[in-house]
Amino acid sequence: MRATFQSDAARGVREIYEMHIGEEVFHMAVDDGTLHAAPGPAEEPDFVMTADVVTFMAIGAGQLNPMEALMSGQADMKGDVEAALRCLAIFGFGRPSAA
Repeated sequence: MRATFQSDAARGVREIYEMHIGEEVFHMAVDDGTLHAAPGPAEEPDFVMTADVVTFMAIGAGQLNPMEALMSGQADMKGDVEAALRCLAIFGFGRPSAA
């Protein structure tokens, strides 16, 4: 999986992203260029993404566009769409993998 934290993209952002990946639940709190990840649900996430492990890994590897995963029903998202787009930029999701 290629997703990496882009601290420059996270500058000025204060949001919490919750992920339900297969049976696992974790959250990531972004605070002005810093990241704190922890197991379990967040108290008040800005958005929640749900996907199976294969879909999540394909998104992280750049093999599946996150928007395509949402449109096809392979993933689901609840919450603030703008926060979801910032999360994609902050973690580099959706970038094609290098050949």
